[in-house]
Amino acid sequence: MAPDLVLDDGSRLAGHCRTARFLLVTRDPGLAARAGGFADRLTVLPGPDMLVRPDGYVAWAGEAPADPLTPWLG
Repeated sequence: MAPDLVLDDGSRLAGHCRTARFLLVTRDPGLAARAGGFADRLTVLPGPDMLVRPDGYVAWAGEAPADPLTPWLG
């Protein structure tokens, strides 16, 4: 399960996990911009880089893979 982090905007990650959407947590504006194509099923939040699946588990954390979203979001 994803840790209940306090995000850069002061919100808590656990509160966002209730939406049943993928959560992209990032401080990288380029990565956030690439996420726009998945806006129908992904929420972008400010904080340390990770992708959280709708079930609350971390798909990846730390340095983003070369293609960080397509394998998970299609």
